[in-house]
Amino acid sequence: MPDHKRYIKYYCIHCDYTTQKKSNYMKHCNSKKHDRKSKYECKECAYITFKKADYTRHLLNNKHKKNKSLFQEKIGNFLKRCVDLERN
Repeated sequence: MPDHKRYIKYYCIHCDYTTQKKSNYMKHCNSKKHDRKSKYECKECAYITFKKADYTRHLLNNKHKKNKSLFQEKIGNFLKRCVDLERN
């Protein structure tokens, strides 16, 4: 069985897409997947995706809810320290 990975000529540095044909690579690069306007970013953690369905699934994920709680706790502690510093 030949090793197909050694024949890959084009690969996307933004995702795991690979191809042997330049035309397929160019089509991939120009696709909506890499359009910056269609990017979904979670404001409460570092999650980024290009698919709305993935973003929605992320928001419902227990890992996100846990990270959101930790993030809110860190912000709350930071703001409390700032207020304490202003008082002193």
